[in-house]
Amino acid sequence: MDSIYEIILDVDDDIINMIYDIIRIVTLQVVTQSLFCMSNKEISFFNIHFLQTLLFLCISIAFYWLIVKKILKILKIKEKKENES
Repeated sequence: MDSIYEIILDVDDDIINMIYDIIRIVTLQVVTQSLFCMSNKEISFFNIHFLQTLLFLCISIAFYWLIVKKILKILKIKEKKENES
């Protein structure tokens, strides 16, 4: 499928996956917040709780990709045997 926009970066695949995850969570949060605002007029779209939650989620995703994923690797038995050969 062709994309409308293309961004070319000289980074590792893990960084690209991290960027996609951050875009994914931002999209989910924005759509969810807009639906909440449409169903409840008392909730403002860009309130401090929404922005703070969005920031914390993005930091958490970056923490996972840059630290946790580098420390922990999970393999299936078949993959482990192939790596040992």
